[in-house]
Amino acid sequence: MLWFVLARFFVASLFLGAAVVFGSAGGAAQGLLAIIPLLILLSLTLLQICSALFWLLRFGFSPRFVQVQLVWDLLLCAAIVYVTGGLQSQFAFLFIFVLLGSAFVSRPAEVMATLLASLLLYGGLVLLQYGGYLPLPGEMPVPREMLGALLVNLCAFALAGALSVLLAVRLRQQARQLHRQQIEHADLERFNEQILRHMTSGLIVVDCQGRIRSCNSAAAAIRGLAPEQLVGHPLNEVFVLPWPFSHLPLERAELEFVHPDGHPRIIGYGVTAFEQEQQHHVLLTFQDLTRVKELERHLQRRERLAAVGALAAGLAHEIRNPLASLSGSAQLLQEQSPDAGQQRLLAILVRESERLNRLLNDFLSFARPRPPELRLLDLAGLLSELCEQLACVPEFTGLRIELDLPDQWQMMLDEQQLRQAVWNLLLNAAQFSPPGGRIFCVARPLQRCFWIEDEGPGITEADRERIFEPFYTTRNQGTGLGLSIAHGLLAAQQARLELVIAQGRGACFRVTFSEADRLNGVGGVYAG
Repeated sequence: MLWFVLARFFVASLFLGAAVVFGSAGGAAQGLLAIIPLLILLSLTLLQICSALFWLLRFGFSPRFVQVQLVWDLLLCAAIVYVTGGLQSQFAFLFIFVLLGSAFVSRPAEVMATLLASLLLYGGLVLLQYGGYLPLPGEMPVPREMLGALLVNLCAFALAGALSVLLAVRLRQQARQLHRQQIEHADLERFNEQILRHMTSGLIVVDCQGRIRSCNSAAAAIRGLAPEQLVGHPLNEVFVLPWPFSHLPLERAELEFVHPDGHPRIIGYGVTAFEQEQQHHVLLTFQDLTRVKELERHLQRRERLAAVGALAAGLAHEIRNPLASLSGSAQLLQEQSPDAGQQRLLAILVRESERLNRLLNDFLSFARPRPPELRLLDLAGLLSELCEQLACVPEFTGLRIELDLPDQWQMMLDEQQLRQAVWNLLLNAAQFSPPGGRIFCVARPLQRCFWIEDEGPGITEADRERIFEPFYTTRNQGTGLGLSIAHGLLAAQQARLELVIAQGRGACFRVTFSEADRLNGVGGVYAG
């Protein structure tokens, strides 16, 4: 509405100033008397414009404000026409400006009311002057000329009013259509924002200088940074990517980076180019493939385990029977031979046969694990009991086991399989612990996991990918089956065994039970 007030000020000042100039064109005394009413009207117009600006800036726009301005404009036009000659005035067209102005700020009904008011004011003014009720400057015009001029002006007002009404109708329709489009555009923007906000894929827009213009929340979450730490920064500082790209579009590629939490992450990304505001931009879309890659490695590991397991089962079956015969024959000869030298050799033969038999049992446990037999089990009590039993095992001599367990944690599990898996994990920790070292056994029921951590030398990056493969070991006396058997036994109970970063420099193996187990009652009840 500010433009409307300023336009009225411009038009009123322009024509009142012109009237003052033309009115003073006569003699000195006559010109002064002619311009005094015009100067008064000009002063009142300036005062009204100032008050309108104050009201508009202080209280804002309202329909009542527009109506008051139109009433003032009609009265001002009538006053200008009267003081400049009435019917003979050259400023009767000012009513047309009021009609056209009302079309931009008023409804069609109000424009029609403005037209009727213009006809009444002008027609009434002329008739009052002609009837002698108002003084008439100059000579009385001929009735026929007066009637003709009156009809011409009134027809011009009516035509301008009709056009103003049509213009007002058209403007109202366009305003409603524009309003609908603005609402639809705002809804579409909000809809697009919701889509970008809830997308699991990251989106980054890069300008021609290689700086990030915008990104969605998924992009910031995958990178592990706040959005303001991405926007405005060069792309090659956020991801180690070549800039500019050698060829576009790039459908698929993979990138590995280190997340702020210290863990490596793998993303799959695609790049495409587009233009906006005559500038070249690049759209980078990417997804976190870390979990997918883990599942792929897990599937590949299971396939290798299945193949090796089948081979191990066949070899164990073929070797076990001859081995039992050798061990039994050696024990019989040991009982019958009086020679001390032979007794020593036969004792070595029996001992190695037993060690080989234990290895075959491990082969069979790995190759043909039985289906788990679930029953309600106190996992916290089982972990505590195992740690107490291991204190008497030679491998644990000089080591200290520290427990951080709840008082009770009941779950649906296979006790024998879980006992064997935990035994293997604890034995692995003891074999790599230094003399006098500590082994930590910690359970967190709320996180559905427990872990076993040692203070040994840890596991190198090269060995991390193969630690659960059968027959892979870094010890000279190891069989490489302990962790593989534990992994298979826990997987049969829908639990995940994984190597995580330890707080110290040793190794930490964590066992996590899945959400599906919780729904089946395996999530358990805990206390303490």
